[in-house]
Parts: sequence; structure tokens; C-alpha cells
Amino acid sequence: MTELRVALVGFGSMGQNHARVLQSLSGVNLVSIVDPKKAGLYWSGHHVMSTLDQALSSGIDYAIVATPTSTHLPICLRLAEERIPTLVEKPLALTIEDAEKIGVAYRQNGTKCAAGHIERFNAAMIESKKRIEDGIIGQLLQIATRRQSHYPSRVGDVGVVLDLASHDIDSTLWLTGSNYSSLSATGLAQFDVRREDLVSVTAKLDSGVVVNHLVNWLSPIKERKFVILGEEGSLEIDSLTSDLTFFAHGQVQTRWSYLANIRGPSEGEVTRFSFVKPEPLLTEHEIFRDYILGRSDQAVSLDSALNVMRVAELIFTSLAAQTQAEHTDRT
Repeated sequence: MTELRVALVGFGSMGQNHARVLQSLSGVNLVSIVDPKKAGLYWSGHHVMSTLDQALSSGIDYAIVATPTSTHLPICLRLAEERIPTLVEKPLALTIEDAEKIGVAYRQNGTKCAAGHIERFNAAMIESKKRIEDGIIGQLLQIATRRQSHYPSRVGDVGVVLDLASHDIDSTLWLTGSNYSSLSATGLAQFDVRREDLVSVTAKLDSGVVVNHLVNWLSPIKERKFVILGEEGSLEIDSLTSDLTFFAHGQVQTRWSYLANIRGPSEGEVTRFSFVKPEPLLTEHEIFRDYILGRSDQAVSLDSALNVMRVAELIFTSLAAQTQAEHTDRT
């Protein structure tokens, strides 16, 4: 089988992870790396190119865009014009307007494009979707996520909403198949007034599920937790370790009053599931490769990526209202 020729645009922290995975991906040949800031750098048989034109002239079958979010629009418009299928790192763009322009460009040119919402390809997230569909927790009631860590040096043009909360928004939309119907957010900008560093979101989905997202990059603790509560118990995803744990509601009465004060009047089974755990980025690339070849429909679609951007826009609107209210109170 002829290998697909792929170009990687962006060779920063995430771009280097993409390059590592692409080097080992069956049926794919990484032929070009583009990054004007690292032009001339030699990496694993490749001299990093300075322009996208150089990569396009070498002939490619698809591209990976792992550049700063603020550069996605011009790069994607060019790739769409050349009808190059593209996997774009999340978030799709800085604004919903730019994201919609990207969507229009690929659709008008009949070219495939997907977004790199990697949490969908975490084995624990995939397994949780299967378990939910099998009815293990019954009707869904609440989703609560915590995504926090220290300040990242790799991010320069977005805050925690687009960098962190976008993961949890996409996962929530994907797991439930339901849109956000109402939303309220509060937050703060600790280091730069132009970017939010901590945000807390309370929302409700069309299905009635209550949602809470807590994101920040102010914490000394790195945490990636996704808890799904249902009528029959809860599932907890730890995406750092790709663990999935089921906590069943109590079935056995606790007769020792001291213990009952700590754990409640009854206890249920706690199960940590075992399943194969490939690297999520590898799974993402395998699915996108197969999407290009018409063998899979599991890539994160433009519609899904745009839905994430729309929810992010609701959060920004709520944060702006909060800021305005605080300013009014001070004056």
C-alpha cells in the first residue's frame, strides 16, 4: 500500500509529540516539518522548513496543524484552498467567527478537516462511553470536571477556556449527545488581564444534565478528573492515567455507627476497570489516517469543533458580564 505523505505545521511542544507519533504510524510517511522559528533545525532525518509553500511543493496527502491558535485561520485557509485534508489542534480558532471561516473553507472545497480534541481518544473516555450506553449508571444526572495544573510555558495566545475547558466541553458534548442550554461562569485573570487563568462554569444541558467545569493553571497539583453521576452510581475518569472507576450506590448496610458517619449508611461496590490503554495521540492519528482513507467516521468533525467554540463563546460572554458588574460595583 502506498504511504500517505504528511506535513506537520508547527514544531513546538505539541508539534514534537505529533512528529514522534507520525514517525511510528503505519501507512504514513512524515515528509515535511514547517516552523519558521525553527527553520533549518535537523530532526530525525528532516530539516525544518520555513514556509508552508515549501511543504506544499513537495507534494503531501494531508497536514497536521499544531501552531499557536492565533495562526490557525490563515494556515487552514491556505490548506483548504489547496484541498489538503487537515487535522487542526484544538481549539479550532481564537474566535467563533474565525472557526466558522475555517469550516466554510473546507466545506466549499470539499476537503476533510478534523479537530484535535485528544481527550475523546483517551481509552478511559472511550470505555466510559461504552459503559454509559450499556446503562451502568442509569440516567445521567451530573457531569463534574476538574482540570488544573501549574502555569504552562507553551501557551501564549489563549486562556484556560480555550486551552483547558475546551477538552471538557467536547467530552461532555460527545458523551451525552446533548448541547448546553444555559451557562454561567466566573473567573479571574491572575497574570494577564487579557487572558483568564481560572474559570468555574455551571451549566445545564438540553437533556437536563447539570454540568460543572473547574479549570485553572494556578495549581501546584496536576489534575484531570471527569466524574459522571447517574441514578445507579458514578464513573470517574482520570485521564492522566487513563483509569476508569465505577462507584455503585450503597447496597450493603453499614452497621458500625462510627463507620456510617464516615462513609454513609450503606456501601456499594467500587470497580476499577481494566482495558487496553494505547497512547491517546496515537489513537487520534490512527483514526484521522483512516478518516482520510474513508475507513472511519470517528474523527472530531468540524461541526463538533464549532460546537465547542460556541460554548466557549458563551463562557466568554458570561465572564465579560461578571467583569462589567464588578466594574459597576466599584464605581
